[in-house]
Amino acid sequence: MIKRLLSLNGVSILCVILFHAEGWGMVALLAWADRYGAVPAEQVGTVSYFVFRAIEQLIVFCIPAFLFVSGFFMAFATARNQKTVGWRLVGIRVRDLIIPYALWTLLIWLLFFLEARFLGGDSFTLREYMHMFLTGGTDPAYYYVPLLIQFLLLSPLLVYWAKVHPISLVIVTAVMQLLMQVLYYPSLLGIGNGSIGYAPKWLFLARILWFPLGIVVSLHVKSIQAWLVRHKRGLLISALVLYVLGIMEWEVMQSISGQPGLQHQETILDTIFSLAVIFAFLGYYQTKLPYAHLLDDLGSKSFGIYLTHTIAMTYTARIVATQWPGLLAYQLLFFGLMVVVGLTTPLLLMAVVNRSPLRPYYKYIFG
Repeated sequence: MIKRLLSLNGVSILCVILFHAEGWGMVALLAWADRYGAVPAEQVGTVSYFVFRAIEQLIVFCIPAFLFVSGFFMAFATARNQKTVGWRLVGIRVRDLIIPYALWTLLIWLLFFLEARFLGGDSFTLREYMHMFLTGGTDPAYYYVPLLIQFLLLSPLLVYWAKVHPISLVIVTAVMQLLMQVLYYPSLLGIGNGSIGYAPKWLFLARILWFPLGIVVSLHVKSIQAWLVRHKRGLLISALVLYVLGIMEWEVMQSISGQPGLQHQETILDTIFSLAVIFAFLGYYQTKLPYAHLLDDLGSKSFGIYLTHTIAMTYTARIVATQWPGLLAYQLLFFGLMVVVGLTTPLLLMAVVNRSPLRPYYKYIFG
């Protein structure tokens, strides 16, 4: 099971890269359509559009999977005779997240400053910088770090609860997760003012189920693993059915809202789909994955890849948009470029640091 979870991290980080590459593909398809003489409304319904929608729906499980794996290993590191996880371990885990996060955040801020100074980009106040740091607002992907840190700080309570009454922990967090998602629907459908502010994505309430669920599975891994193996085929079929239903659901919501470029937000169907994917993946833990060693390697480097891939993508996309805008008309090719840049740049950076005098500081740079 432990090795399978590392592979799950590897699959998840690949999905994160696909998601952000698909996001840039959608930007080229809709927001930047005028740069190559297209009309955004005409782009909806094209082959590129449906490929990107298929990818967008496929990867919704990746952040839940990251949180699930983190919760699993937090409980795994807690001795059986302990009532809960120790604060020393919590502090170490938080430190290992904050230092690389702060380093790459400061680098992006430096880029912001240089853009404002020489290219007329936006400038920010000290208060705005602090807000960005605390909420992960510096980069669209960085919200995950404060989100995970909140769960780590809550882990002494969550592990204790999971040891005392695991069923109630799962029920309470599942109900809260679904409630938060119900509150999102008005804003997604364009009804009234919406309720998106109830749980922004950097707040633990937005994805409250997954970290505690990982803790519970870790504490009862043998019995749960046996159940997953028995029902693995049903879980896989459920995941496939929910995948198709999720695509259909989002198209209906976009039609109702009147916004073809509606920003994706996890729905109740997405939560059930993510659960089915994670459990099916673990249920087939005895099935050998293709390129398993590569997935395990990516899983071990997932945090460093997560912190750096969007920087490479963002500046590559800007260069293409200003220097070779004609490439944007071929969105699938542009998407492929973003995938290659998003994966290879972090791995090359890690390899260079690992073979340089900075090697002793590798864990502080990439986690």
